[in-house]
Amino acid sequence: MGIASRFAAKAAAKAAAKAAAKAATKVAAKVRAPKAAPKKVAAPSLDMGTEARMARARDMGFDVDNPLYVSTLGDVAAFDPYGRFRGHKGVSGISLTDNPELASRYLDRYGEIDYKGEPFSKQMMKVLIRPGEIEGFDNPIPSQYTLGAPLPEGYAWPSALENVDTAVFPDAVPRKGAIRHLEPGTQGAVEGLEYILRDPTRVRSFTAAFDPEYFDSPDLMKARGGLAVKPRKHAAKKKRK
Repeated sequence: MGIASRFAAKAAAKAAAKAAAKAATKVAAKVRAPKAAPKKVAAPSLDMGTEARMARARDMGFDVDNPLYVSTLGDVAAFDPYGRFRGHKGVSGISLTDNPELASRYLDRYGEIDYKGEPFSKQMMKVLIRPGEIEGFDNPIPSQYTLGAPLPEGYAWPSALENVDTAVFPDAVPRKGAIRHLEPGTQGAVEGLEYILRDPTRVRSFTAAFDPEYFDSPDLMKARGGLAVKPRKHAAKKKRK
């Protein structure tokens, strides 16, 4: 083979080797390159219109046709299942009422300043509940604890409420003056039904999102309740059985 032929063959071999090396580099680069992370698809936002929220609330078992009211002395994110003391109905729990005037009157038992010298932030919130097993009572439940007595650790509802999620009692207080509980039908009384629950997951603010993903959350889904309403006339509903 002449010099020209040998040079051409050598050049061809060199070009082939270079091409092969370049191809190998591309393959290696493809192997080493990490795959791009898949783009996150944003979850569809919930419709926060009243109609849509109430539809979700109904699907989650909340009673949208019978809103209740709760009064508080400050912001509440979630309710304590039992509170600290035995209530006047012989049981402690999350106390709500169907009468906004009654809820407002409950606040009148407190002054304007707390024990730390700070002003109370009296509020009233409209809520919905998932009542579950509901039972009405005409009289207080017998209890081993004295009215207003601190509850012990591990407090449980009285045995009479063993299979009850929501206990309902008639209630009445004076329209004016000092707060005390009266017999229903007393002249000049503000009347309503008191609903007592022990499960915070069964209560939501009326303005909540009612997100099904948080079905079992005790969060009221609202940072702040509305201001306490002024007392007004309100016809008490008949006791639900």
